[in-house]
Amino acid sequence: MASKEAIQTWSGPRRWAVLFLTLFLFYWSVRTGRQASQSLDHDFGVYYRAGQAILQGGDPYGLEHGPLLTFKYAPVMAMMMAPWGMLDPVVARILWCVVDFAAVIAVIVLSMDLAGVPKQRRGSMGFMIGLLVLGHVIAELHAGQTTSLWMMFLLLAVRGMTRSSATRRDVIGSGFCLALSVCFKLVPLAIVPYYFITPRPWRGMASFSLSVVFLLLVPALFLGWERSTQLLLQWPTHLLDTTNLHQVTRVQNQSVLAQISRITDVGKPQGATIEQAKLVWFALASIAGLGVYGWIVRRRSAPPIVHLSLLLLFVTAFNPLAWRYNFLALTPAYAYIIEGLYRSEDRWLERFAGAILASLIMTVHFPDYVYASGGRLWAMGLLTVIVWMTWQSSQNEWARRRRSLAVRGTAASRANSSREDEPLDHAVDIAR
Repeated sequence: MASKEAIQTWSGPRRWAVLFLTLFLFYWSVRTGRQASQSLDHDFGVYYRAGQAILQGGDPYGLEHGPLLTFKYAPVMAMMMAPWGMLDPVVARILWCVVDFAAVIAVIVLSMDLAGVPKQRRGSMGFMIGLLVLGHVIAELHAGQTTSLWMMFLLLAVRGMTRSSATRRDVIGSGFCLALSVCFKLVPLAIVPYYFITPRPWRGMASFSLSVVFLLLVPALFLGWERSTQLLLQWPTHLLDTTNLHQVTRVQNQSVLAQISRITDVGKPQGATIEQAKLVWFALASIAGLGVYGWIVRRRSAPPIVHLSLLLLFVTAFNPLAWRYNFLALTPAYAYIIEGLYRSEDRWLERFAGAILASLIMTVHFPDYVYASGGRLWAMGLLTVIVWMTWQSSQNEWARRRRSLAVRGTAASRANSSREDEPLDHAVDIAR
């Protein structure tokens, strides 16, 4: 009996999906393995050399390969890469591709979980989300980046902190996951104030703060206090010293800072300086951040997936370096929008067309002049509107359902009262 159920479970579309994912992973494992056999001049190569430096007592923040290919993460991240540094580069690269791919799958599953997608619909929903983020996933696997990892830990943190029945273990776990996410990238720091919207804000903030301290100090257990302190002090200085103007102004960089730099001709004789561009960027980021959090505070009853989608849109747009793989952070927004299409009959065609248009702009390769004009930024603005429309549509439907239930309740009460009056009317007729 159990064997028949297992056969039915893995038959049909699910079997083909597993086969497709296996072939997709096999292709990228072979491709990245060949890439590592020829050169390590990519993101994974940076992490791999940092892990080797930790093992050999060297400096993970060295500049032997230039400021573009230097390690810029927390010391604990370099220590976490030490096991990879013990492996052959090709084997390490293939294993990293497998981990990266598994993290991408986890990001899609967690996004559907936060969006409230029923289990019977997750197969088709996951396929559609995968198509929408395919361009970002390919860029992620090709570079060997960490976007999928910090996104996975961030989604785990949000799921733990927003549960109404969250236990102490959930809150502590969410703080640790958010701290891990911050160690991979500093960008998730913008999500930390969201703790004050959650049911247990102070406990969550305490868990996050203690976890950050623990992750920053844990390398001392393996490297010694002197070397660990030296690396910890070197990290922020290294970040500032390796800021590259060319990276900011490249057309593939689709951040607000890059667009400001292109508009003001940063780097040209008559243009603005990068410091002036950063000042404008910081002002816009502050205004936009206050606007997003102001809306969240006013609409704190909205589902957490709505808050998270808007925060990740803001974080991605104002990330100083927003490459193609960074847009994988929009996966929760896609999950919420597509789930809204299933549930809603209110203006679904406009939202669907808008979602597809935004996805195409962000996923498909375009000429440089489209990148230079901030094509993905325009698409993200459109996605923000679509997320708001989806939430507004759900609110309208909820209001209509409440009115419908109220009307039905009134009609039922009237019907019951009329039935109760019938015997009295009959008795009066008899008396007459």
